Amino acid sequence: MIDVKRDFQQRVDEIDLYFNFLEKIARRTSSLALGNGRTESIDPSIAKIMRANGFLLLYNLVESSIKKSVEEIYASIRRNNRNYDQIKDGLRRDIINYLRSDKISTDKFILEVANIANDIVERCFSADRLFSGNIDAKKIRELGGSYGFSTRTDRRSTRDGSSLLIVKTRRNGLAHGDYSFQDCGKDYSMQDMLKTKKQVVAYTKRIIDNIEQYILREEYLR
Repeated sequence: MIDVKRDFQQRVDEIDLYFNFLEKIARRTSSLALGNGRTESIDPSIAKIMRANGFLLLYNLVESSIKKSVEEIYASIRRNNRNYDQIKDGLRRDIINYLRSDKISTDKFILEVANIANDIVERCFSADRLFSGNIDAKKIRELGGSYGFSTRTDRRSTRDGSSLLIVKTRRNGLAHGDYSFQDCGKDYSMQDMLKTKKQVVAYTKRIIDNIEQYILREEYLR
């Protein structure tokens, strides 16, 4: 999980830089220095558009971090030479669902593997299939219940991940063209965005920590 945590922190640092800049331009007295001593006032619409971009950054943080954490679960299973018969039903179910999908030919798989109990874990999983623009706290709780890792967090700092639903909804609305960036950003003040960012980062960090403990204890075993 070292790489997962490093990537998470790098993304958080990028988000902090972005939000710090966003705070500065959101001030009514802010202006752009154009050179030669000239300045230009910042159109308020720019701040709205940039606030909408904040939802994209936060969603990217969550999906990337959880996806990489789930990939680490399967990496640990392979690294410890655990086979299909030894892992929990939720993990087995996802492997079978992948095998049944169009991602892999069952006949081809049978021809290529030597030991199906071991090779099926190696060959039949994709975290990309689990998350495709639909991750929020409910999805994470469902995954935790299926795989067996804890989704408990400090409610005071994370609000149980409730902000993830807002982030997902806004991100998908932007991605699908349901509304413009300006319309998306106008409904949220800078204070709202900072509060959302704080809760999303705290929640995601705790889930990563929970999955790390799950892996260390090999709680993916039946």
